[in-house]
Amino acid sequence: MNAIRAASETSIQAEVLDELKKSGFPTQRLDEAQFFISAFFSRVAAGDLELHTASEWAGLIAGLLDFVQQRQPGRAAVRVFNPQAGHAGRSVVQIATDDMPFLVDTVSMIVSARLQIHAVIHPVVKAVRDASGRLQRLGADDGAPESVMHFEIDRLADEAEMAQLKTQIESSLDDVRASVNDWSRMRDQALAIAADLPNRQLPLNKDSMQEAVEFMRWLADDNFTFLGYREYEVTTRDGQRVLAAVPGTGLVIMRADEDTRTRPV
Repeated sequence: MNAIRAASETSIQAEVLDELKKSGFPTQRLDEAQFFISAFFSRVAAGDLELHTASEWAGLIAGLLDFVQQRQPGRAAVRVFNPQAGHAGRSVVQIATDDMPFLVDTVSMIVSARLQIHAVIHPVVKAVRDASGRLQRLGADDGAPESVMHFEIDRLADEAEMAQLKTQIESSLDDVRASVNDWSRMRDQALAIAADLPNRQLPLNKDSMQEAVEFMRWLADDNFTFLGYREYEVTTRDGQRVLAAVPGTGLVIMRADEDTRTRPV
């Protein structure tokens, strides 16, 4: 079966490259295209190879290569569109971003909340970009890994629906980036709390305290996805004991807008 799949991939890749050449794709970019075609089809499920004709695959890849040419540093590039021809009447979501965990799961969760996903293709390639985010080289050994995602989904009716989905995906991927960037800090905080718990005066017996310490360490041992963190302190305001957020301690989804509210203890 693996030999058959390899032969099928080799055949479709050659056909797609030929179609690109016939379509007038810039000759100076054919090496880039050949590299990307190989990376792209290595992530296409065997059953999806016949989703499109070689000509349709070539058009899709040419458009995707144009799309990844420019990306704002530190942000995901996202587009949602309805292809003009082919693609079984589906809409397409395409994303280019720095490679990190949770990307495909996050986008899939957003889309599948109201639409069916028909295909997901997710090559990870190395890219070199200049300071403005313009692509310089694709597939270079000294490049940074980037995720290029292609989703085929139920067709969206109009521009407003496509714009709404694009905004949702961009916002969620911003949260993913913040979570990944702050992950080590949140894990370190969990471990620091675990180490400090035995030193605190708490209404817990020795066994309960040890259980709490072990639980915090278990969370930090890749058994929990940290999405936010903020410290609170017990203080007195207007004669009432309250929990007040400590400014500057928020991380990930609790970072952007520091909580100025207080909560009764």
